[in-house]
Amino acid sequence: MRLLHGSNVEIKKINLNLCKGNNDFGKGFYLTPSWQRAWEMGRRTRDKYGGQIIVNAYIFNPSQAKSLK
Repeated sequence: MRLLHGSNVEIKKINLNLCKGNNDFGKGFYLTPSWQRAWEMGRRTRDKYGGQIIVNAYIFNPSQAKSLK
């Protein structure tokens, strides 16, 4: 399954220690299957912090994610 994350930087490796704790659902790394939603979040991040809109793509295998909540 391909999931996307909109940002203003390229994220090659997810580091949960860098995640902010004041997001809608608390500390976490938010992903979406929607290209439009990821692009919009990247635009919001770019508008707030500068840089450019980047949509990062990841392949997610649910069978290998038993420890995620």
